[in-house]
Amino acid sequence: QYTALQNQLANLPAEPATVDWSHYKSAIRINSYVDQIKSSFDSKKFVYPEDKLSAVIDEEHKNSAKQVETLKSDTDVKIATQEQELSKILSEKPLDEVTVEEYLSARPELRKQLRDEIAQGNYS
Repeated sequence: QYTALQNQLANLPAEPATVDWSHYKSAIRINSYVDQIKSSFDSKKFVYPEDKLSAVIDEEHKNSAKQVETLKSDTDVKIATQEQELSKILSEKPLDEVTVEEYLSARPELRKQLRDEIAQGNYS
């Protein structure tokens, strides 16, 4: 229903059709009646309200576009970081083929932590 109304509005001309007063004068016998209606019609002025919202909407649209671009660039950075981490994980040997020494040599911080715990007598 909304789409049908939107289509009808889109098909309307920007300016209303002009009234063919000569047609009405020829069709109605009393020309003074047509003149009276014409003067009454011409005296009516239709003032459209000032558009105050389009500028606000355009500004919000620009701000939203900037936010989207920022989010997109941040997301691209995160994706690149995750892809690097994934490629590093996929390049490692499977755990059932790697030795403890190889595993710890690839992770020196874990090796240091284990040595500190062993030195303190913490074997759990």
